Amino acid sequence: REAKANERKAAAEENKAAAAAAAESMGAVARVTYGSAIFGFAADIPPGLIKKIEADSRVAYLEMDAVVQLDPMEMGEDRRRLAPPPGKGSDPPQTIPWGITRVKEEQELLKITKAGKLG
Repeated sequence: REAKANERKAAAEENKAAAAAAAESMGAVARVTYGSAIFGFAADIPPGLIKKIEADSRVAYLEMDAVVQLDPMEMGEDRRRLAPPPGKGSDPPQTIPWGITRVKEEQELLKITKAGKLG
């Protein structure tokens, strides 16, 4: 298992180096490189380079950086349902809090829900 993890890490590092080299070959300087889930880079690109980079066959798309923020969620009394902050609307449709990955806990929740004790 550790060997596989090391292989993935090495492959990601190779991809990051290749992304940095690709950025440089296009005339950009990569601020951040990505090599695992996606392959690419983030860079400050002067307007004059945008068309050149878009035309490069290695480029799938360009996207401007943007700030994304989620509304904070608070745990409800039940501790299994997420509740919005006071005065912020109705309960969201999700009934299992984000991050719960254990099948046993999900199965227990399903049993309780089917028995009509939750919901």
